[in-house]
Amino acid sequence: MPTIYTNSDDGWVYYKSTLSWSAAHNAVMGISADDNDTYSTNPVATYCTSGRGVTTYYVYRAFLAFDTADIGVAPSAATLKVYGYSQSSGDIIAIEGTWDGDSLATSNFNDFTGNTLGWDSTTVTRYSSEISSWSTSGYNDISLNSDALTAMANNDILSIVLVNHTYDYSNTDPDLGGRSGCQSEKNGFYFTDYTGTDRDPYIDYTSGGYGNDPLGHDMDDIDSNVTGVASASIKRIMGR
Repeated sequence: MPTIYTNSDDGWVYYKSTLSWSAAHNAVMGISADDNDTYSTNPVATYCTSGRGVTTYYVYRAFLAFDTADIGVAPSAATLKVYGYSQSSGDIIAIEGTWDGDSLATSNFNDFTGNTLGWDSTTVTRYSSEISSWSTSGYNDISLNSDALTAMANNDILSIVLVNHTYDYSNTDPDLGGRSGCQSEKNGFYFTDYTGTDRDPYIDYTSGGYGNDPLGHDMDDIDSNVTGVASASIKRIMGR
């Protein structure tokens, strides 16, 4: 099963606001970005704090990019694997990003498809289902859907943003008011800068079908006759 790892600039961007939940959720630029963490306690998080009459809202989003230039046919299946660390209180979902994988910065805070003022689950492109459990001592498997599989074949870079599902993705204020007050959901995990690759984020995928594409090569790259047999007449390759 082929494997591809994230690039070295994977990381997180966050924003906080004392104005309102909407100001934090819809911000066009983050306050801080980090692309050289070995791990983080809350690269995906949404929460608020309250004190002295002021509520502060926090939104953290994680950005991953994978080199898919060599994938010409949509895989039949793919799983994003993220090694958890520390916090595990939140639900996560993967959405289609637009970050190109170079030098993660505060300006990338809203680099994802469907980002509009007041965006929510109806405007973005999902790459997974909601992940409602999180291990802090091993890999978490995030099954990628057909939109992600198609993107792997069509794009040189597969850009994925991991966001909190309960509040950020759903555009729901984490301040419930009253006695319940501010809610907090945080998930921690390792990044590519961790020593070696045994805890790096990566994708395992199953290669797609070949059709009349012998051994996965483009027909244009194969001579029109193979040992005297027209390529158009080839129906099956031994072992396929």
